[in-house]
Amino acid sequence: MSISYDVSNGLFSFLSYFVYGISSFTGVAAAVTCYILWALGIYTVAKRRGIRNPWMAWVPVVRIWLLGCISDQYQYVVHGKVKSKRKILIGLTIAKFILGCAAFAATIGTIISGIGGAMYDSEVFLATLLRGLLGVGGIGILLAIVSVTQAVIRFMALYDLYASSCPQYDVLFLLLNIFFSATTAFTIFFNRNRDEGMPPRREEPVYHRTAEEPWNNQ
Repeated sequence: MSISYDVSNGLFSFLSYFVYGISSFTGVAAAVTCYILWALGIYTVAKRRGIRNPWMAWVPVVRIWLLGCISDQYQYVVHGKVKSKRKILIGLTIAKFILGCAAFAATIGTIISGIGGAMYDSEVFLATLLRGLLGVGGIGILLAIVSVTQAVIRFMALYDLYASSCPQYDVLFLLLNIFFSATTAFTIFFNRNRDEGMPPRREEPVYHRTAEEPWNNQ
């Protein structure tokens, strides 16, 4: 009976670790695939349209700059509007990263201070815990505001990308990205070689890099 129980328990543990391993590998593989498709799609569009430093599509955090550049280029070339989504997006993305790190550090600091205070006085513990929670909560609210704002601007930039690539389905692609975020990499990759919403190219390409191109200004 004991031997049978040990075998069953060992088999269950093995299957649990096996399923966990497969799930983890699948998740990592899916994340890497989406990252590559997103980067390759943005890189291809940026390079073909003459946007500076298309290699940034492969760099975490700063790759959002290129999405903003593609959006700003579309708004300028098609609608004659000078926009700065690239600057807003990179600023919000950096702020989001900093606030995330601050929230994590504040949480750890609150836990450590609370443990230290509990060793001496319950009132000190409660006061320390309250201050820490207020601090973490404040940072969390700021992080939420920045995250929502960044998401809205990013969706606006994605809409410009789809409108410049495949205008007949731009709203459909955007809705897919909003409700199913995992589709973003695939829709960007799918539209990487399309310019149906951009004006026709001339012998002197309209995308030629010059100092006057606002989407290429730093």
